[in-house]
Amino acid sequence: MLRDIKAEDITSLDVSIAAGRGDALAKRVYEFTGNLLGEACAELCHLSSPRAFIFFGGLTKAGDLLMGHYHAILQKACIGNLQR
Repeated sequence: MLRDIKAEDITSLDVSIAAGRGDALAKRVYEFTGNLLGEACAELCHLSSPRAFIFFGGLTKAGDLLMGHYHAILQKACIGNLQR
């Protein structure tokens, strides 16, 4: 799986394929990245109160592998605070 590829040779496609096959490291990469994306967007929410974030390109093809973590962080950091 992902650990079988030299670090400098890993591509986003490799990570995606490995995650689809259940590779724990690849899934962790998506979790980490989704959390960072959620935290960054949460900071922007607090600064500018945007109505929406629009993502496009390869990022969107990751689906719930990435965006599920993003949504969870954004919900907790922004929307959850508004509901309290």
